[in-house]
Amino acid sequence: MTGNLSEKQEKLLVLFKKAMRGEQEAQRLYSEMLSNCDDSLIKIIIEKLLNQEIKHEELLLEEYKKLRKTDDFKD
Repeated sequence: MTGNLSEKQEKLLVLFKKAMRGEQEAQRLYSEMLSNCDDSLIKIIIEKLLNQEIKHEELLLEEYKKLRKTDDFKD
């Protein structure tokens, strides 16, 4: 991945990216659920879950970017 990072640091960055992909996958699943749901109350629940996953991804990305700016994780 990068030349100056330890194996653990590289693994941590990989895991952050994996977590973000997991959030994106959950978003796709909830979106698919919404398109297959006719019940308005269930749709509200699914939309809340979808929005939480979007926020989780945004939080992970924000923290990933902060981490990459620290001296320990710069290339």
